[in-house]
Amino acid sequence: MAFLLDPCIRFGRWWAGELAALLPSPLRRAVIGQTSVLVLEVRDGNARFHSLQGERSLELGDCDLEAKKLPDGLAAKIKKAMAGPAGVVLALPRSSVTTKDGELPLAAAENLDEVIGFEMDRLTPFQQDEVYFHISVVGRDLEQQKLKVALTVSPRVAVDRFLDRMRAWNLHAGRVDVVSGTQSLLQGINLLPPVSKGASSIIRRAISVGLLAALIALSVMAISLPLDRKARFAEALSQEVLLARKKLGAVRNLTDEIQSLEKSNRYLIDLRQNTVLVSRVLDDVTRLLPDDTWLSQMRLIEDRLEVTGYSQDAAKLIAIFDGSALFTEPKFRSPVTRDQRSGVERFSLTLKLAEQGS
Repeated sequence: MAFLLDPCIRFGRWWAGELAALLPSPLRRAVIGQTSVLVLEVRDGNARFHSLQGERSLELGDCDLEAKKLPDGLAAKIKKAMAGPAGVVLALPRSSVTTKDGELPLAAAENLDEVIGFEMDRLTPFQQDEVYFHISVVGRDLEQQKLKVALTVSPRVAVDRFLDRMRAWNLHAGRVDVVSGTQSLLQGINLLPPVSKGASSIIRRAISVGLLAALIALSVMAISLPLDRKARFAEALSQEVLLARKKLGAVRNLTDEIQSLEKSNRYLIDLRQNTVLVSRVLDDVTRLLPDDTWLSQMRLIEDRLEVTGYSQDAAKLIAIFDGSALFTEPKFRSPVTRDQRSGVERFSLTLKLAEQGS
């Protein structure tokens, strides 16, 4: 009988653990207390194993990450500390992950992982297939129809290296978490995508959920029919409310876009009205210059016009430009000199463009 007793005991422990996992966390802690978790913490090129129960951590030992197999003593401690098929929690250092806060439409809460996957290259410097990520909802703004989220990402290359090493040690990673404190506490997240969280664990959980659901269904079948009708009505009403909220959100987004376009249009109109055309500058300069004056160089720098040339009487140019509606503050940039061969005066003049509204 002994050969039958041990498998039955191990099955009973596993079954109890699976059923306990279905309970809400506060109720589970009240009924069975804190459960221990086997953690592999990556630290300074080493794999540090410890058993974590609540905020208490019991270190089991260290191992070099490049080791091909675990030391016998450490392997025995790990085997003894593992409770059930939940797998080992791979705990990454905080330096290996990046956290970013963001906002999404409230309707995105229905399929948050898919939405974040599409938005990954906008929110982070990475593509979706380059990282493992976890998304947490930190708040909801019903008035603005916004969902406040916290995104944690880690490059796949680094995480896959640790996962490959665990597989070489015959260890299954049930979760990839992040160390949150100096005492090796965990943040309580999982960077692994749903398809990588252990097919066997998912099957066992599905079986447990099915058996528990069947037990509950047999117990409440007598009172479930009236509740079911009310639930269907509430579901239909909830869908209508959700559809109305989506339409309202779309209308608000369209309104914001129209206002943004109007603002951009007003900006372009104001910029056009306040900008002096180069053609007008050339026209006014040509019109104002006397016949005995010609230019060798002209530069327009923002609201300043610099002109260089020759004139029979350069001093009179100050009065000419000072009387113009387009130019103000005429002054010589350098002293006027007389060309010995031609007898004309060489000048360099700077002018300020007057504001269009003035």
